[in-house]
Amino acid sequence: MCNSKPPSKLVMLMALLSLSFLLCYGVEKVHCSTVHENNQDFHSLLDFKKGITNDSNGAMSNWTNNTHFCQWNGVKCTLTPPYRVTELNLTGNDLAGRISTSLGNLTYLSLLALPNNRFSGPIPPINKLQNLSVRLLYLYL
Repeated sequence: MCNSKPPSKLVMLMALLSLSFLLCYGVEKVHCSTVHENNQDFHSLLDFKKGITNDSNGAMSNWTNNTHFCQWNGVKCTLTPPYRVTELNLTGNDLAGRISTSLGNLTYLSLLALPNNRFSGPIPPINKLQNLSVRLLYLYL
């Protein structure tokens, strides 16, 4: 007769946690967590979204707390933590509203492309964006 016991709850929990860790962190370029390692970039993008008064094409529909900001439409980030926004490209989405001054806090930004939208108001200062090499801003005032 075999006296094997079923695995304890602790062993099962540890196995589940190990599997979760492997699934989340063992696959390259996948962000399983919505923990935003870089709160400054996260909040800067949310401030930008608050300035948008019309998103009829749903370009920013996945800009939610349930999705990591590096996976938001039009956003590209560095490949290693803490993830920093390197590109914001919302070209041709018919967005309307104001461009938030918080974009000036995206200090790793190298491309800012917002043409063919309907932004209004002043262009915010972007003098902190020392990595910015491409600026495509077409504003209809």
